[in-house]
Amino acid sequence: ALPETAKLALTDTLTFAQVTYSLPTLLSLALKERPELRSAQHLREAREADLHASRAASQPDLLIEARRRTLDPAGDGGSIRFGILFPLLDFRKSRAESQSAKSALQEQEALSQETLRTIQLEVRKAYRALEQAQKTVLSFQAGRLESAKKLLEMAQIGYEKGATSYLERIDAQQVYRSEQVE
Repeated sequence: ALPETAKLALTDTLTFAQVTYSLPTLLSLALKERPELRSAQHLREAREADLHASRAASQPDLLIEARRRTLDPAGDGGSIRFGILFPLLDFRKSRAESQSAKSALQEQEALSQETLRTIQLEVRKAYRALEQAQKTVLSFQAGRLESAKKLLEMAQIGYEKGATSYLERIDAQQVYRSEQVE
């Protein structure tokens, strides 16, 4: 550990290259690339397929069957059967399954919309943070730290001459230290 009074000297220079991004471009990129949104969309598609399957279960089915042999083991022939299967006694089971699948689909649609809004909010927040960070760096490059140092020097001279109060001197010191930290 270094002592508190030790001076640190940076060996590398800090550089800043301002970059510009378009918020609509970032939003569209996030909507394409975020895995949680793709997962929510795939789950929605699965719920929709479940709904179609449950609705299809309540519809009559056409049965076509072809056999090479007949039921008589002594004969050599073939048979073809046709039929229609009706779901007569399901006791509203298919209706309940269809309603359950519809509710699951609606729930997943709501979750997908919430995921979409969350992703858009995250991108907007990150974009605003980037803009603010760039403005901060540019203000430091424009001499913000030097201005705070001059303010501190003027406050100290003013305090020594009796023109400013001790609180104004402390305030100038606080501003300069916070600028150094930033």
